[in-house]
Amino acid sequence: MLSGLRSLLRLVVDALGGKGPEPRPADGVVVVALVMILVAAGYTAFLNYALTHPDAAPDRNRDVLEISFWILTRICQPVWVAFLLSGLLARKHWPHSRLLAHALAQFWFLQGALWSYLLGPFTDIFFAMTLFVGTVTLLALLGTRIASAGIATFLVVIVATTAAERLGILPYAPAFAEAPYRAGQLSTFSFWWGVFASSGLVFAVLVFVATTQRLRRATDLIRRYVPVQLAEKILAGEHTGTAQPERRKVTLFFSDVVGFTDAADRMEAEDLSALLNDYLSEMARIADAFGATVNQFVGDGIMIFFGAPEATTDRDHALRAVRMALAMQQRMVELGKKWFAEGIQTPFRIRIGINTGVASVGDFGSEGRTTYSAIGNQTNLTARIQAQCDPGKVLISHTTWALVKDQIPCKQRGEIEVKGLHYSVRIYEVVEEASLGCSDA
Repeated sequence: MLSGLRSLLRLVVDALGGKGPEPRPADGVVVVALVMILVAAGYTAFLNYALTHPDAAPDRNRDVLEISFWILTRICQPVWVAFLLSGLLARKHWPHSRLLAHALAQFWFLQGALWSYLLGPFTDIFFAMTLFVGTVTLLALLGTRIASAGIATFLVVIVATTAAERLGILPYAPAFAEAPYRAGQLSTFSFWWGVFASSGLVFAVLVFVATTQRLRRATDLIRRYVPVQLAEKILAGEHTGTAQPERRKVTLFFSDVVGFTDAADRMEAEDLSALLNDYLSEMARIADAFGATVNQFVGDGIMIFFGAPEATTDRDHALRAVRMALAMQQRMVELGKKWFAEGIQTPFRIRIGINTGVASVGDFGSEGRTTYSAIGNQTNLTARIQAQCDPGKVLISHTTWALVKDQIPCKQRGEIEVKGLHYSVRIYEVVEEASLGCSDA
């Protein structure tokens, strides 16, 4: 018995504040049903007191109170228990099925619409509480589509009953035998009814806070696993993951660590992992500062590009790419001193290649797993340029040089042959001495 309660409590905690961005539908069904069983029990006790103490609620219609009590004990409580048991069964066999969740949402709002009609949707807190609590809770635990379908049913019933009341077909707020006010004060029963009903608002606020925290964690994870610019589009609903790749002119960046294999042989796995993570974190931080799209980390290699998904001008893309590369090389000098002081005798040195050209940019992969990347001959060319670079240096292609030559000092390094291209590619080395200027000689 005790272990079962612990399991239910763990489920509630996981559903409201778990590690995943959204609980499974079956989990949400169990949590909602468990909460509503407790709520229904509280309402039942409340109504039972009113029925056994006639003086406690003189403003209420006793016939309606008796009907409400019968509905709670004979329909609502058994249905919520059935939802709880069905949800527990669904968690084992159909955890992602939405059919039971849809049924629960419809019952939640139909029940809420009934009580709202009995109490008067425009004079009692129950209407607002049902709409607010139901919306927040079901959106958080069951998802947008399921909650929206339930809300639609709720509003249709409210509109229908209101129209019937205005036409004289139904009485308004039949639960009240007379106004719940005396001498300018709310009756005691109505006051405590409002306090009890308002507790649902507190629950909804807790759900909202937990959902916000879950969303924040999910957002942080998205930004860690996909490029920052793409993450912003995903969170804004501007990227669906189904867009076809398109041809775009981008500036591509490749880098790798020189002598990484030798360094790996001399270091313990834990030290190597910490060192590599330190290096990649610093490079990613610099890339973010320059508005780059960090495409991927492959071992000690980094692929970055400018011009997608957000684009400015070709010149701006190239300038930011080269300046980012210089900032990275400068940071590597500082990191080398830090690592040497920590006892690492062979600090990392990197080589960088940059190229500007047209590539196919977009979502690549399968239906279940997609990556945002840039592919094509220009991507391969950038990797070859990087392979020709000396440690601690930055090499750029002629197309990139043409865009940055007025502001970035560089010198020609000759031409290279690239597999897959029928022509030689002229490359340049970026230099830090401003007096050298850029020359085509």
